[in-house]
Amino acid sequence: MLRFKIVVVLIFLGCAFFSNAAVNLELIDQWEHPGEIFDLLVFGKVDKDGHVVALFFKTPISLISKKKVTHIIPFGQGPSEMAGCYTFFNYGDDLAFVERKFKIKVFTKKDGTYVWKENIWLKKGPVAHSPKNGIFFDNKIFLTGFTEPIQQKTKKENEANLVRVYDTKGNLLKDLIETKSITGSRLYEMIYHIVPYKNDRLFFLPSNRLKVSVISARSLEVVKEVPLQIPAFYKKMPEHFYFRESYANPKYDFARDLEEWATGYSRIITCGVDKNYLVVQIRTCSEKMKKFALLFYNAETFKLENTVYTDDFLLDIKDGKYYCFENGEAGLDEEACEDLNINIYKLGQQK
Repeated sequence: MLRFKIVVVLIFLGCAFFSNAAVNLELIDQWEHPGEIFDLLVFGKVDKDGHVVALFFKTPISLISKKKVTHIIPFGQGPSEMAGCYTFFNYGDDLAFVERKFKIKVFTKKDGTYVWKENIWLKKGPVAHSPKNGIFFDNKIFLTGFTEPIQQKTKKENEANLVRVYDTKGNLLKDLIETKSITGSRLYEMIYHIVPYKNDRLFFLPSNRLKVSVISARSLEVVKEVPLQIPAFYKKMPEHFYFRESYANPKYDFARDLEEWATGYSRIITCGVDKNYLVVQIRTCSEKMKKFALLFYNAETFKLENTVYTDDFLLDIKDGKYYCFENGEAGLDEEACEDLNINIYKLGQQK
């Protein structure tokens, strides 16, 4: 009996050691497309076939594989075109693109490209909503972004929400993540991340703060909010930074502010889940370090267990593979503006 207890304890300690062991990213594949970079790479997701769908600032939405880059959805007013795109997300085996604040276009994959399938019209209600991210989970559509009742805009301090939940017919089910909006703030410029975990759990994180809100997709309630451990190199964005200013040169100064917001602070760039990790990518903002850090938080306890440094911009995590754009964010990092190269990694143990 004593031997059995000792064996059980050793197994437990071994598992604990493995879960907290230092990790690294092991390169397993590279997709190289010299001269194919276009402009600011805003967003990327991996589809059901393991291909990257990329949203650029000006270039048509593109499908990237190991062999080629294909422009799949041009900008335009037609059914198979996009008048604009706030964000997009996997919608079952299809892709859902938020074309307007009140309209989602669903595209399905056919013969190596994507074709229009249907529209989902969102019943928006009396609010101003600026979608930033989205997921389809538990047969519901979750959109993040700043949502403020229009009738309150004359007040100095307004109530707002950061997550809207819809059914598949576009009916509004609930607003979540309450916040306050001060007159003159530009919280609508900020990116808000949302990722599925398991069972009915979702993780919501604002880009300017290392804090996670755990949402139940079933009950549509915030289960808890947890401040995440902050690494020593973290450069915090000032609380007042998103307030509107009277610019002497509005066009130039506003563009300067946008770039400073994006590169001057340790904003959250991407979030994902890999096994029992909540993975958060932030900027290091240090010339002595690599551009980004991947923070690996235990998805149950939210303890920071590992940190990995990289110069690559994490687009998405799927089936244990980390799909990254080489050398940073195109349009923001000069080294990333030459070629469209995707590096694919897996998580390994440091030797």
